[in-house]
Amino acid sequence: MNIEEAKRIASAACAEEMRPRVVALLPPGTPVTGPFTINRLDWWREREPVAPADRRPKAFVDADNTVGTGHKAKVVASTLFWGDENASTNGPKHICDDPGKREKYKRRKRGFWGGWDSPAGQLETAIQPNSRWWYVRSFLVLTPDALQVFYAPCASSDSFDLAEGAEAGWRCPRSQLAWIRRQKKETLFEFGFTDGSWATLNIPNHEFTTQVPGILPAGASRP
Repeated sequence: MNIEEAKRIASAACAEEMRPRVVALLPPGTPVTGPFTINRLDWWREREPVAPADRRPKAFVDADNTVGTGHKAKVVASTLFWGDENASTNGPKHICDDPGKREKYKRRKRGFWGGWDSPAGQLETAIQPNSRWWYVRSFLVLTPDALQVFYAPCASSDSFDLAEGAEAGWRCPRSQLAWIRRQKKETLFEFGFTDGSWATLNIPNHEFTTQVPGILPAGASRP
């Protein structure tokens, strides 16, 4: 078993552990597809956009939250010596939402197009939360009505061992999700929205392609 396969197995187990937490946060009886673990994109190839600090959502920051109590020193040390693991520091800070350049972005196979207020921009921002924890892992969930992000705390971006607790994050009406397209790298999926914006997520769970219908193949052009 290689490293990537081991990570996929750990990711699937992590998502399975997260499922009852997600169900508990949704209205009773809500059909759930997922959750699916969202991993960071490769820093030197895929370069996810850097969300502005004032737009990033807060997760597990309540001083009375027992999930984060006693971990302040670890968070301070992590931030000082390794930076904020919850924020992307790899990609461009300036994004493009010029309609006149959308076709060029499609041809160049860019992983993101849209403004920060677009659904794609909101999705990118949602997976870069502010937190007291070293790292907050993000999960994608689909219901009949929505596309939603959920959070659980863990030790680092390399860890799949979740601490206790879960929070619901960004939510987008399912009607705004126009298409999903697989990239050549089998764990990368583009999410396109009705406003024309799109974002790329790294979803290592094999179950994503079997549980979510209508995913466009890697060779298909972007709508």
